[in-house]
This record gives sequence, C-alpha cells and structure tokens, in this order.
Amino acid sequence: ETSSASNVAAHAMSEGTMLALGVLTLIHAPYSPALLLIDDIEYGLHPIAQRKLMEVLKKIAESQQKQMLITSHSPYVIDELEAKDVWVMATDNDGISHCQRLDKGPNAEFALKVLTTGEFLGAEGEEWVLDQPTQPVQEEHAHA
Repeated sequence: ETSSASNVAAHAMSEGTMLALGVLTLIHAPYSPALLLIDDIEYGLHPIAQRKLMEVLKKIAESQQKQMLITSHSPYVIDELEAKDVWVMATDNDGISHCQRLDKGPNAEFALKVLTTGEFLGAEGEEWVLDQPTQPVQEEHAHA
C-alpha cells in the first residue's frame, strides 16, 4: 500500500514490497497460469503486510479460480488460512519428505478452539508428521 507515498520510485521500496508486487503482477497478467508456486511468501514483509497479502491472494484464488501452493514459516501467513488448508512437511532420517494436513495434528480439534492456526503450528512443530501412518498413493493409469 503506497497511498501515502505515491511518488516513491521502485528502487526506494523494500525488497518485500517489490516481491509482493511481482507476485501480484504475475497473477494479473493476461498469461497468468492457473497454478502458482510461491516460496516464502512472507520474505521481507512486515507482519501486517503478510496478512494483507494473504487476504488478497485468497480473494484472487477464489475469484479467478487459481490454485496457489505457498510455502511459509510465518505464523502471520498461516493465521490467514484454515488448518485444513495447511500442509505440514517433515523429512525423516532417510531424507524422505512426509506431509500431513495441520487439522490432523495432535489434539487439533481442541487446540484450534483456543489457538490460531499459526499458533497451533508453532506449538506443535513438524515432527508429529513423521509419526503419522503413511497414506497409500493411488496411481491413475492412462487409458488408450
């Protein structure tokens, strides 16, 4: 938001602001893909700006039917999402990555009544994912 500083040149803006503007520009471009992969969305942004950016991205995803896969370690970003929409990843000793929805975490039903989504993730961490049973992956075979 630069309403109070409309004459600020791009080189004078923060790196986080420039990255957020780049993401928003890509989303609004005529060739914008239906799937966006965004790593560390919170990079260089103040917590309030992180929340506002997530609000905007959620609205865009819904109105333009875009799917966004966003990585973040920020509780402010996570707070803008429902636990069912947050996937937690952990890597085991063999280097294999495991993931599980946050709403499947330990004591999630109770904890999410008193904690925000970001607080719950911060309190539980990621190690619990390794204790979850592995879900079989169903392969779809192409039909000729």
